[in-house]
Amino acid sequence: MTPYYALMSDYEIIGHTMAIPDSSELSQALAEKLRRVLEQRDEATSRLSVFTEKMERLERECKELKRLMEAGED
Repeated sequence: MTPYYALMSDYEIIGHTMAIPDSSELSQALAEKLRRVLEQRDEATSRLSVFTEKMERLERECKELKRLMEAGED
């Protein structure tokens, strides 16, 4: 991607793509931006999965601790 396109916002690149009939360089720039966005999405999805698993584990541990505390009070 040329520095010119690298400095543009996503919406500016899309606008140029729509306005210029021969936009092979712009198409490449959009593909590169889309690739980065998809990689970020995949990374965020993976992190969300890890955090969800940790949260579920902690919830189970809290329930178990609560059960043990209630059993100890009897």
